[in-house]
Amino acid sequence: AQTISEFAQETRPITMAILIDTSGSMREEIGTVQEAAKSFVETLRPEDRALIVDFDENVYLLQDVTADHAVLQYAIEGTDAEGGTAIYDALFASYRKLGKIEGRKAVVLLTDGADTNSRFSYKKVLELTRTHDIVIYSIGLGATVLDVAVRGSLKQLADETGGRSYFPSSAEELKEIYQQIALDLRSQYAVAYSSTNRTADGTWRKIRLETSAKGAKVKTRRGYYAVTP
Repeated sequence: AQTISEFAQETRPITMAILIDTSGSMREEIGTVQEAAKSFVETLRPEDRALIVDFDENVYLLQDVTADHAVLQYAIEGTDAEGGTAIYDALFASYRKLGKIEGRKAVVLLTDGADTNSRFSYKKVLELTRTHDIVIYSIGLGATVLDVAVRGSLKQLADETGGRSYFPSSAEELKEIYQQIALDLRSQYAVAYSSTNRTADGTWRKIRLETSAKGAKVKTRRGYYAVTP
């Protein structure tokens, strides 16, 4: 047990990477996906910023970090579906981009299948997930066709960071899911403590956060590496 030193509602601006799978398998759904992602951009507050990444077998930064909704939506409209799928490369690129930015950060990842073209492995991306203070929201479109391994990977990436994973069966559900993510981002709290274990030995320290509130479920990062800042 640890003594909490700070507790407050999280109101800091957020910088977000919106990742959209544009592989060939998304061809029939791309229009609906674009409209849902554009509606998600509208939920960003004036002080929030975002960047747009699309990926097939390659990764493309369609729009760098900006608070301009119209510019972000224009970038989303420019996506086109073809080729393979490089989920982990897209995540790796997003970590590198967001890692240089201070403050609250999140990745919203939409994909409809297994990774087929990444140079970086799932193991490497999972390790980066644990060392970067970035919340991941993963959306696995086509729940009936995604295999167990893909679902498990997307869920683990989200769970490690205190985010959430969603598995809609159709693109028509995406707009509501993006709205749920927006609500979740506006319903976060910051909890701080100074660990009684002062040893900076590089080990993985697990975190479990509990509340006395009946019926409440708390999601938080699963842990951190004990290293000197």
